[in-house]
Amino acid sequence: MSNLRAFAAWFVLAFCVVCIIEISRSSSARAQTPADIDEVGRLEEVDVRIENPSSDTALNQRLTDRVRVGLGVFPGDQFSRTTAEFNLARARRGSPIAKTALVVTPGPTGGISVTVLVTLGAAGAGDEGRGALISGSASDLPVLYDKDGTFLRMRLEGIAMYYGNNNAWYGKPGPLLSGNPLVKGKTAGPGYSNWAEGFVHSGLYGITPLTENVYVYGGVSGIYSGSAGQELFTDQTRGSLGSRMPLSVSSAERPRRRVIGLFSICRVGASDLG
Repeated sequence: MSNLRAFAAWFVLAFCVVCIIEISRSSSARAQTPADIDEVGRLEEVDVRIENPSSDTALNQRLTDRVRVGLGVFPGDQFSRTTAEFNLARARRGSPIAKTALVVTPGPTGGISVTVLVTLGAAGAGDEGRGALISGSASDLPVLYDKDGTFLRMRLEGIAMYYGNNNAWYGKPGPLLSGNPLVKGKTAGPGYSNWAEGFVHSGLYGITPLTENVYVYGGVSGIYSGSAGQELFTDQTRGSLGSRMPLSVSSAERPRRRVIGLFSICRVGASDLG
């Protein structure tokens, strides 16, 4: 009965996470899963488009070049949305650019194509800012704060999987698994057995200027994975928790200097999960 309750809890948790992800994606057109093309991939082409160009053609060209160079990735490089957002936050600072938006589509040869949509602000208006903490709207998620070179983004993803067996180990687990070190508790055997497993991953990532040319960037994230139910070798509910906190400083002289890098893992056993 406890296994059934644990499985039900995992199913509900995964369902809620998927719902949150889909709502975020439908409202902001931004992916939350690492497998999605919107998050990472091999870059094939980059296009910069000014949505409201000024009457000064030379200024438009300078701003286009500023964004293209500031993006920090070129065809053939590995694209990361988080890194690109960080770089665009730096490119907007101290410029007439009020807002930038990334549009990622499949490329012609299996990679991705990236278009940066640029919105210019009124003279002297500066960065108008965006993000859920500024607008108070969930439609801006996963971006929490994006203004004057400071960029803060959240991440939330999760997945759950369900498995089943019928007459595992030909219905005779005793002789087949005798002495097997993988056996913990009760093993699957005659009849139908099932289990569920999955993970939930969340984190915060950001960048902010210290001076005109020096930025600090980093993040903190945690992932919890676990399983519940009658698996092939065990009926114990298990889980593990991991966390990571990288912190770096970037400047014109030392583009990527790692200052702090922490990683920890905690394994949770059946007795801790009930």
